[in-house]
Amino acid sequence: MFSNSRLRAFLAASLSLLWASTSLAVTDPATYYATLVADWNLSSASSGAMPSGVAGTSLFGLTTTDKLAAINAWTVTGTIPTTYYVTGSQIINCINYAEFESLTAPIQQQLMSLFATPGQLLGGTANTAYLTVALVVQNFPNNGPTINCLSAAAKALVEPWYIVPAKNSGGGLNGPVNSNDLTAAAPANGGLPLQ
Repeated sequence: MFSNSRLRAFLAASLSLLWASTSLAVTDPATYYATLVADWNLSSASSGAMPSGVAGTSLFGLTTTDKLAAINAWTVTGTIPTTYYVTGSQIINCINYAEFESLTAPIQQQLMSLFATPGQLLGGTANTAYLTVALVVQNFPNNGPTINCLSAAAKALVEPWYIVPAKNSGGGLNGPVNSNDLTAAAPANGGLPLQ
């Protein structure tokens, strides 16, 4: 097994080609929609107003239809996806040669065989029990050049606002915002639907 600090280091070093939602569905609308309501109302209140850490178009002065399009185009950077897919070559491009050379020949072969797998490999903070994440965490030092390079790549990702967890400046939702969400968010908005 590997230490929690090494696990955290790798989780902070994830990179991505494809972001997939793993948000937990919350049954209480007031809880589930709290961030949507707060960010919608903030951005609708004044020209240029945007939630912290979010890039896109302010909702101020837009019609409800245009607000939906704008909020679904909002993005967040600098967070680590909970689930993603990455190619072996992307991981290889982050591996420090000296760190790789310090590994035993069987471990080097195991890593190279995994990274040579055609297609994409599953990774992310929600997938630490799977082979790709476990092998990298187990074999590269915490805060070493490989982990630091993976971390920099992960923090450069641009992700849709609605899927990024609320604690990371996102909406924490399971998918794009639609008109049904505006009505369902009413309990989190003092009983009023978002407009």
